[in-house]
Amino acid sequence: MKNLPVVTVNDAAICLGQEKATLTASSSTAEQYAWSNEAVSASIEVEPSENTTYTVTVTDGNGCKSNASGTVTVNAVPAVSITD
Repeated sequence: MKNLPVVTVNDAAICLGQEKATLTASSSTAEQYAWSNEAVSASIEVEPSENTTYTVTVTDGNGCKSNASGTVTVNAVPAVSITD
């Protein structure tokens, strides 16, 4: 019996329009990565405009697949005003 690959993905938080988030899939047996945004590497750099969850599917050398997700939380930029 073949075991499914174990995969984890971090969560991240960014400020709207000011930075990008990096999500990284960790798996000791993965040979292929396929993200919901069509990226195919272990790490992706994203800049969503609202809270977004990204899912990665990893495939090991036996063709077994497993999924994990990471969420990017987008924080609003504080409003600044100058008064006399």
